[in-house]
Amino acid sequence: MRKYLVSYQMLSDFQVVVSAEDEDQAKDLVISSATPTSCIDDAEGFECEPDWFQSDIYYDSMDVMETE
Repeated sequence: MRKYLVSYQMLSDFQVVVSAEDEDQAKDLVISSATPTSCIDDAEGFECEPDWFQSDIYYDSMDVMETE
């Protein structure tokens, strides 16, 4: 039996509610967080956890390569 390495991408959507002075600051809070998919500290110092609500395989980017 042959083995294949299959590379693919997942499309995931996240939403988070953060306290901020304006839209730009709200974006900056997400961009500047260590990992935008985990807890984010908002402008008031509260930890906000993003909600993950959808994921799908991006079939157009799938790549298959025989390994052995």
